[in-house]
Amino acid sequence: MTAFKPYWRWPWRKPPHLAPRQLLLAHKGRIVTMNIQLPNDEIVGYHILALDAEGDVVNAPAGDAYAVKVSDPASLNAVITTDVRGAPIVKFNALVATASGITFEVSDTAGEKVFDGAVDIVVDTRPVAVGLDLTNPLDFGTQDAPPAAPAAAAKPAG
Repeated sequence: MTAFKPYWRWPWRKPPHLAPRQLLLAHKGRIVTMNIQLPNDEIVGYHILALDAEGDVVNAPAGDAYAVKVSDPASLNAVITTDVRGAPIVKFNALVATASGITFEVSDTAGEKVFDGAVDIVVDTRPVAVGLDLTNPLDFGTQDAPPAAPAAAAKPAG
């Protein structure tokens, strides 16, 4: 009996097109592979990962430094920094209300394949409060008026 060999490696499946030592970005444990939808009122950071030929996350070479280049720096700010544990991240924030198709490249000094992606800056439409539509009341019919409240009993003097 042969041992079971999974066809994927945690936490993502190995993409077939990975070159040796490719850079990837991850956000909250998920690999970023498509356009990033960046709300215009947020600052978002993505971890920079180095992968080997098998698609496994490996340590970057000692002294490796990263750089980011943006196609429209007047609309999107991108910087390389570190998280609280010292892991490298690329951080984005919007400089305009909306924009689409802004491309970026993350490269390093060790010669890994460049990660390139795109960012769309969008208006943040997440709900932040609850409200009532007082301009359009709904009519559910009529009802009899409730009875009047009984008068309070007078206290005897004395």
